[in-house]
Amino acid sequence: MRSLDGVDGVELKNRRKEQGLGQRELSKASGVPQQVISAAENGRIRFPRGAARKLEEALYEEDARLYKIALDMNEREDPSY
Repeated sequence: MRSLDGVDGVELKNRRKEQGLGQRELSKASGVPQQVISAAENGRIRFPRGAARKLEEALYEEDARLYKIALDMNEREDPSY
């Protein structure tokens, strides 16, 4: 996963949507206010450095969670996996 440092809001929005997360869900997972996420995704502000790091960590954790779910599903379907 690429770092969010210097990432524009459109890219964040795409990454968030790829994982099926709403702004509120990402806000809850990261601790970054939903209004900040919205403003950044719409180009009204740049991400504060601390916010970018928190969002990156939340998205990474969500990636890891989805990967584990996929592995668990594969193991149930094919026990030899």
